[in-house]
Amino acid sequence: MKKPSIPLLIQIFTAINQTNITVGALTFENTNQSSLDDYTKNDLLYAVYWLESNGYILRQDSSATLSKKYRISPQGKILLADILNENIRSSEDLPN
Repeated sequence: MKKPSIPLLIQIFTAINQTNITVGALTFENTNQSSLDDYTKNDLLYAVYWLESNGYILRQDSSATLSKKYRISPQGKILLADILNENIRSSEDLPN
């Protein structure tokens, strides 16, 4: 399975940390996260799928709003720390 780029993962983790963000909010073309503008919707959706399928982010279903919001899992916090500490420098260094 292809692995997402490190800069994209950092941007997604940052967006999730700042708010309870939905996948839809990440993929809106007019998103407030101008740093995400460099990526296509496919890039964003694939990276979110990769993070979720590997247990780095968790989906929180909200029946009140009918939206799915994400939070970073404990494994995701470890991955983000490894990326920020430059223990993981490229996509090839990512686990799985």
